[in-house]
Amino acid sequence: MKKNLPIRLASLTTILILFSVFSSCALPVHSRTVANRFDSPEASGALAKGHVEAGMEGGEDYFITGDATAVPVNLSSPFFERSDWDAFVSAGMGITDHLDIDVKVHFNSDSIVQAKYQFLGDSRLDAKEGNFSLAGTVGLGGSSNSESSLGDDSTASDTMTSSDYEFAVIGGYRFNDHGLVYTSPYFIKRNFSGTITQSNNTNVGFAGNLDVWGECLGVQVEIARATLKFEYAAAFTSAMGMKTFGSFGGIAAGFFW
Repeated sequence: MKKNLPIRLASLTTILILFSVFSSCALPVHSRTVANRFDSPEASGALAKGHVEAGMEGGEDYFITGDATAVPVNLSSPFFERSDWDAFVSAGMGITDHLDIDVKVHFNSDSIVQAKYQFLGDSRLDAKEGNFSLAGTVGLGGSSNSESSLGDDSTASDTMTSSDYEFAVIGGYRFNDHGLVYTSPYFIKRNFSGTITQSNNTNVGFAGNLDVWGECLGVQVEIARATLKFEYAAAFTSAMGMKTFGSFGGIAAGFFW
């Protein structure tokens, strides 16, 4: 054991040196939109009937600045960056035979409360093979967050508030009693604003908006009361005259009652 002591001391010294080198880091300021939706066109079918779900989704990060600790702060070169995997949880409940209220919590994006109304077809409670369903959703959401970091030029913090408005149409077809394919065009409007505060008493404000036009294509499989969804999404995202396109895969699992 005594022979290993110098090695352990050397390892500890290396760790401390690396920590001191990397403890100063950039503070990127960004807003993330998600492309996957995992919305079924079938309503729950009755009051208090519902579902819970969790999964992984993809989307885009819009960077207002790559480093809020830089002096001066550069807000003139925003950029997009792909975000492949992000976690979410959701839950929904029937209000009437064809109306659901859903809550979606995204771990790194805005959370949403949405209403879904099924216009055509049988609800999930009664749907069988051959059922064609059509629904529409309207959602409202947002977030407020703050971060701070010690950089090479300054210590900085940022606060940002955003609000979302979402609209979607969902169509689906049951290829058997326990399987459903669906597609959903959607639109997301996000407004955001915030302030970057640096240790040199500099305050820099920013504001903008994001528009997302997308389409989802998914398969839902039901085993007893459990559900499994595989989804492909493609989306155009624009902000401040910039545009980007991305396609993303996602997966979700849950159960209904």
